[in-house]
Amino acid sequence: MSNLSAEKWSALWSNQTTTTLPSMFEENYDLNIADFWHEVLDGNHQSIIDLACGNGALAWLANDLFSQQERITKVTGIDTANIDPFKVLNKDRKKFPMLDFIGNTAIEKLPFNDDSIDLAISQYGLEYSNLQESIPEISRVLKSKAKVGFILHNNESFLLKGSTISLDRHLRVLREVKIHDLFFELDRLFGRSKDLEKIIAKPKIRKKMNAINAATLQIKDIMSDVKAGLEIERYSQSMFNAFSEESIRKRIDRKKAIHQAINHLQSYIDRIVDLKTAALSPAELGVLVNLIEKEGFTISENHPIAYKEHKNLGTAFVAHR
Repeated sequence: MSNLSAEKWSALWSNQTTTTLPSMFEENYDLNIADFWHEVLDGNHQSIIDLACGNGALAWLANDLFSQQERITKVTGIDTANIDPFKVLNKDRKKFPMLDFIGNTAIEKLPFNDDSIDLAISQYGLEYSNLQESIPEISRVLKSKAKVGFILHNNESFLLKGSTISLDRHLRVLREVKIHDLFFELDRLFGRSKDLEKIIAKPKIRKKMNAINAATLQIKDIMSDVKAGLEIERYSQSMFNAFSEESIRKRIDRKKAIHQAINHLQSYIDRIVDLKTAALSPAELGVLVNLIEKEGFTISENHPIAYKEHKNLGTAFVAHR
């Protein structure tokens, strides 16, 4: 279950990313993951809900598939965040008449009538809900002969193990290296001068910039064995950008830029912590199975799903009623 506020999730989905894993999936889910969803989506469905949809990775994938097959299927994405995938991803709403998104809506309180939905899907989303409440609610809106398909974070997956290493490194950068403190000091030394050439000639400025360069090398060393270093790059680069010649000329609010860099990195750390909390243990997967079966479903798939060289990118789960 997620401990993040809806506001923090909203901030994440205000970025132009379709999935929470842009470093792995540049466009959308592909290969084994896409194949799994094509199998789940197969069938004569009139209405589908994508739970905890974010910017709609599965909803877009489903819509593309149905459009190719000329199937008339309504796909609705649901999320607790204040989402607007059409706007964020620069897609014309009029070109997707069978696709809709509803934000500010929890899985535990779905805005659909009883017995009205053919298929419920979710990737890295359902586990962030309260399963004791969300499973009965999903069951309520599904038709008497319906299907569910999920890919869920589990605590043995490559993502969780990698995130654990990544979390430690990101925390060290934020709490030990604290290059942002050096930038705050640099900002004080810069003052309001707009003459960069004159500023950087000052001995105190050069000394502080040398300290920042040393901290940058320390960060690179800390992150050297972590593939997911994009957030660290954004954290550091955004502060360097605030001290560029152009930013100084335009009198960019450097303190604000530094605070934003800190907040963005802290938000990323919070999401990793939340992932570790939400990832399901074998015992919790067993609870999910019991809850699903209690609602009259028969489980047909419950196994780790592979992706490229990774044998476990999450748990693939399918059940029919």
